[in-house]
Amino acid sequence: MRTLPSVRTVLDCIERWRSVDLLTLTDEEVEHELSGLITTLADREVVRLRTGGPRTFYRVRNVEQDQQGNRGVGWPWTKLQDLLWPPTCVDKRGRCNRPGESVLYVCPASGTALAEMLDVGANNDFVAIKYLCTEPLSLAKVVGPYDPNAMCEQEVLNPDGLAAYQIVREFIRTEFTRHVDRGDSLSFLYKASSAIARCWFSPGKQDGWIYPSVQCSEEDCIAVTVEKARSSFQVVSAVRWASPSNSGIMFPLERAVIMGEELSWRVVPQEQRRRSIRSIRAYLSPVR
Repeated sequence: MRTLPSVRTVLDCIERWRSVDLLTLTDEEVEHELSGLITTLADREVVRLRTGGPRTFYRVRNVEQDQQGNRGVGWPWTKLQDLLWPPTCVDKRGRCNRPGESVLYVCPASGTALAEMLDVGANNDFVAIKYLCTEPLSLAKVVGPYDPNAMCEQEVLNPDGLAAYQIVREFIRTEFTRHVDRGDSLSFLYKASSAIARCWFSPGKQDGWIYPSVQCSEEDCIAVTVEKARSSFQVVSAVRWASPSNSGIMFPLERAVIMGEELSWRVVPQEQRRRSIRSIRAYLSPVR
């Protein structure tokens, strides 16, 4: 039977973590602080999932626009790698990556991918990408099962150990499902989740991480290491969509034409646009 620290010890560790100043500390300093907590709670077992293969995944990337709604610098994307992972010069941090690190964020469900990125009611211009992963993925499940005992033939945690485990589980779940503004003002909050991914669930031991979607609580998101993305992910299709402000609809503008490592974009004819208009609410409802 596994043993965990007492509930009091777990709560004391989490309370000390809550005093960490994520705004001013560097990523290295945040990871150092987290390492101390992990040392105390080291008996928490990492659950790993292995996906079947091949299978499809989805991602939505926003196309930057200026205040007049014009497409921003960098469009059109002309390289296949623009659909696979952001370049290392991108300085935005995410739930599992530091600034300058490439991680491929995907979802098993297309509606989840859209919900994670779509700013409902705003003027949106985005690219929906469909991938084929040709090999199985070994993923660290960031939020483990609620009751490990229910998954085993014999009890693996006594009542006190189960209570401590569930407190730690809720702590991790809270950090990974924290709503972070899409702008830069609150992006520093990602320091916590990226530190947990790097320290608690070492990327060297798996192909990525699976964690709950913020926008679709019953669905999952996946972050894949760039090495695995390069070796096992292929782009099946990519379509640039528009969703005018407060329209409640989305329609296709351009489809990607893939030629080796190069991309070009073919305009969707007006008649096809009209036939392809979709309700955003209907598109999202199956995963909510």
